[in-house]
Amino acid sequence: MDDLKQKTKKSIVWNAIEKVGMQVIALVTGLYVVRNVSESDMGFIGALTIFVTIGLGLVDMGFSTALIRRENNTDEEYSAIFYVNMMLSILLYLIGFFCAPLISDWYSIPELTDLARFLFLSVIINSLALVQNVRHTKALDFRCLAIANLGAVIVSGVVAITLVHMGWSYWALAWQQISLRITKTLLLWVIKPWKGLKLNPKFGIVKELFGFSYLLIINGIVSSVATNFYAVTIGRVFPASILGHYYTADKYKNIARDVITPTIAQVAMPVLTEIKGDKSRQKQYYRKFTNVCALLIFPALLGMAVVFDDFCVLVLTEKWLPIVPYFRMLVIVALLDPFNGLANQVLLVEGKTKQYFISECVRHVLLIGSAYLCFLNLNESQTTMLEAFGGNAVINLMIVASFVAWVICLGMKIMFMNGVFKYSMSEMIKDVTPYMMISIVMVATVWYSKMYIEFGPMMRLIISAAIGALVYFIGLKLIKCDILDELSILKKKR
Repeated sequence: MDDLKQKTKKSIVWNAIEKVGMQVIALVTGLYVVRNVSESDMGFIGALTIFVTIGLGLVDMGFSTALIRRENNTDEEYSAIFYVNMMLSILLYLIGFFCAPLISDWYSIPELTDLARFLFLSVIINSLALVQNVRHTKALDFRCLAIANLGAVIVSGVVAITLVHMGWSYWALAWQQISLRITKTLLLWVIKPWKGLKLNPKFGIVKELFGFSYLLIINGIVSSVATNFYAVTIGRVFPASILGHYYTADKYKNIARDVITPTIAQVAMPVLTEIKGDKSRQKQYYRKFTNVCALLIFPALLGMAVVFDDFCVLVLTEKWLPIVPYFRMLVIVALLDPFNGLANQVLLVEGKTKQYFISECVRHVLLIGSAYLCFLNLNESQTTMLEAFGGNAVINLMIVASFVAWVICLGMKIMFMNGVFKYSMSEMIKDVTPYMMISIVMVATVWYSKMYIEFGPMMRLIISAAIGALVYFIGLKLIKCDILDELSILKKKR
């Protein structure tokens, strides 16, 4: 038990180092890139994100999750999945290559044809790293993953800054994504070479895993469509500049979320798999993961929301101020993401793919339906009116609809989890409420304080962050947060 606890802590630490480091480097890179490219350039990349995401998900086929939860995997079985991933990625690239003109016609943006054919190469490159990711994740070797991911972000950041400086506009953003995948794949194979790749793979594993993963494949496709459907519809109805605003707001919203959610979720699956025979321990670890998520996600996202206007003026320049309202609305939805991710891990570890699929399908139907009602059935006069007002009202309404969809989906997953261990929505609310209330008090304090801080954006941002951190820390002390106590003990041991 102590050994698993130490492995879990080390895994979370390395995973956190990776995610924080990646986001800091990406933030620094993004600051230069966003300041020196146009809103339309960002819109071009945002328009193609859905297609790249679908390709990446189809290549994986849910096999990564299936292999992680499977107790014993041989090199012959890993080799089979490696070859399947590679062959499938080549097939999907060829389909994307010939469909690129259709995508360009859909958006009425001629530049997308060549851009799409280039970006779709990331599907092939990423396929070469999937098995390596699984092997290190299953072994809780997040140190190797951290080094590979951090190295990739650094190299891709240098590439992006260099090409933007040379005036490559949206091609610089495309090269950033491709160089990221190439570097990560190379590092995963160089840092810890996999010498077990066989020429006599056991393709029987594909049939076995497919029985578990076929619903994950379908869900992955639908999820990619639903998640990016808002961007697709915005790009279809509005100019590329407005899509650029929405895409950029969503990208910065992901900074804190993409540190916390994957850090906890990626560690949770192998840990919960190792103890899945002991339901009481599973629940204990699940509640601990939930508390850590709440401790981190509420202050991070809500704190970013309250100071984002100053951040925008100071760092991104005033031309990007239109993204502030989108960002603040998107943050509210993102608060649910880590808890949804944790519930996913429990259902998948226990093989409850049907329940996972049903709850995700409900969310996706609601997301796509709300986007359709808000955009795709607009007549010409309504579209003209929305363009005049920038579409803010309808886009925000669509984001509210997505929040409702996430709440319903999470509620269903908590209900399905009762078949694993008894954990109700009321227990979850009880677990996260203290951190939510402290965060709300923090936001209110910072918001009120900003009205009396008569300095420029930089000083106001620094002072606001300091006030927020102090208020939140005091709040944690008042509720006697046991996580802080554990961190203090860990620090003393070190």
